[in-house]
Amino acid sequence: MIELVSAPSVYGQKVHIVLEETGLPYVVRNAVDAPTSAHNPLGRTPSLHDPHGPDGLPITLGESAAIARYLARKAKKLGPESAREMAEFDYWAFAIAASLSPQFAVALYLTDHTPERADWARDVFLDNARRMLRVFEERIATRHFLAGERFTILDALLYPHLAAAERLPGDLDGFPNLQRYRERIGQREGVKRGMAVLTA
Repeated sequence: MIELVSAPSVYGQKVHIVLEETGLPYVVRNAVDAPTSAHNPLGRTPSLHDPHGPDGLPITLGESAAIARYLARKAKKLGPESAREMAEFDYWAFAIAASLSPQFAVALYLTDHTPERADWARDVFLDNARRMLRVFEERIATRHFLAGERFTILDALLYPHLAAAERLPGDLDGFPNLQRYRERIGQREGVKRGMAVLTA
């Protein structure tokens, strides 16, 4: 059975949602109680260990987007269905991981854990995150899901950031398409279950 070492964070939530939406059996261990370095050389969460990897041998992975892509391939669900879709999936998955996630992570950290004198720094990262969100706002204006007309791992990778935006000054003000998208995605049972993992 797949073993996930995770935390109730945006990055963990991405993988929790994918696992719940694919229906793959898994057990989750809280990173507080499990040394992540045993599963991920980077010592970060989430980390996944599958004793039955693609070639029948065990595999260990880190990084939310890499784990999500692996799970989609394993389940034959939520992933790209053509070469064109694969190229677009790569683009949007990397845009979320490399451009949006770091800005959100720092803005959230500064909002949650620093005194008011760090507001200026938070605002720099928040402005950068909003610039990235503008691209997603335009993308979602003409479609129900990030990849088109079906829920995919891209939605699982994006949604936790939008849910966490409620903790930031201004939330998603000025992004009506993303507000509607967040509400729609948040109603999915798999998403609800994924967001609830490790929160009790």
